[in-house]
Amino acid sequence: PHFRSVVPTPARTAALLELTTDVHLALDQSHFAFQGYELEESFPLLDRTRHVHLRQGGPGLIQARVGEGTIDYAALRDRLLDSGYDGYFTVEYQWEEGWLDFTRVDCIGETAAMRDLMLAGA
Repeated sequence: PHFRSVVPTPARTAALLELTTDVHLALDQSHFAFQGYELEESFPLLDRTRHVHLRQGGPGLIQARVGEGTIDYAALRDRLLDSGYDGYFTVEYQWEEGWLDFTRVDCIGETAAMRDLMLAGA
């Protein structure tokens, strides 16, 4: 699932997953949050998720500082781990000129902040 892909929304992603049992996801919640979807709307996708990208975001903001976004990554982490998730979590901050304001965050600082958030209470 990705903003501007054939499956940009949680519902369209779920519809694709219904077509096969062999497809699993790399889930990047920031693409859903950017479009205004709430974290809970992606919960039906979690049993088919094998890799999670971690980058804070929110409506109209595909990349945000850890403290300013709307995604509750602690809740996502806990829900996944409580269900037996054994996939990967990858912090994915990037710096790129000219696309969706990717230059507004300190990638190294936000990567460390996201790491700390994900390790707290885990």
